[in-house]
Amino acid sequence: MKNKGFTVIEVIMVVAVLMILVVGILVGIVPFGESRSTQNDAKRLVTKLKLLQSRTMAVKVPSDCIGFGGYTISFDNGEGTIDITASCRAGSYGESVEILKSSVFYNSPADLVINSPDGTSNALDIDICGGSTNYQITTTESGSITGPVEIGAC
Repeated sequence: MKNKGFTVIEVIMVVAVLMILVVGILVGIVPFGESRSTQNDAKRLVTKLKLLQSRTMAVKVPSDCIGFGGYTISFDNGEGTIDITASCRAGSYGESVEILKSSVFYNSPADLVINSPDGTSNALDIDICGGSTNYQITTTESGSITGPVEIGAC
């Protein structure tokens, strides 16, 4: 009489092979998710900087700011926040905004100054690190804001 079915050894081998495949897939997916989150943080920062630049050029300023000269953005090293200060002759305006949800500023640059009314700024490279991926945003003196560009590991 012939036995039909699988032996215990065969079942254990199939389960072991499937577990190895699942672990391999998960190892590949987790870093991708971290990199994607860091890229989204960098894109969120670019959007905020361009919004501040457009407000500066349109001279949309806080109501208590008289003699608006532009915005100064300070980057908090090791944190995910930026401090935004309106440059005013009289009155003042400032806020702290959490921009980075899953990454940090890496080697925080000097303050970024966006001048009114033309939107020009100082040239900076802003590095954002999350997981093991480093993205860079670049500002130029003419006011161009580019990025994020992946530049390697943190």
